[in-house]
Amino acid sequence: MAKLKKGDFYYGAMLSYLMREQLSPALIESGEARRVYEITGNNGNFRLFAKYRGETNGGNGGRLSWTFSLTQDELEEIKRGTQSSAGYMVGLICARSALGDSEIVFLDKEVIGKILAIGKQSITVGREKGEKKYRVYIDRVRSDEITIPFTPGFFS
Repeated sequence: MAKLKKGDFYYGAMLSYLMREQLSPALIESGEARRVYEITGNNGNFRLFAKYRGETNGGNGGRLSWTFSLTQDELEEIKRGTQSSAGYMVGLICARSALGDSEIVFLDKEVIGKILAIGKQSITVGREKGEKKYRVYIDRVRSDEITIPFTPGFFS
């Protein structure tokens, strides 16, 4: 009998989403903490570094946030990916206790570059209740945030 791990469910949900978007993912690297995929689509190919966070940070006042810690190896891998000429993205799976309410945030090279530039060891993603966008917090100051559309347009 094959034993599934918690991450298999989150990564599987992301793969299902990507295939619904007419993309063809191929697993390049597998682990519980992260997975790397080569994605083929009508608009070209790109590599996707994926990571999940199983719980939100609070949820006070209708605000949800997830903090993704990154190891030094993961930071170096992401940096190499953003420096390559090929397409590269980071997919952050923001899990909720009701699995159907979980969300995925996709960060492109530009956003990733801003995060790497300040030397952070984590990425915090938040969303206000009812908003159709995510906020990636660059620093502890709310004015230093990057807004990401709720529905990514780069797949079409």
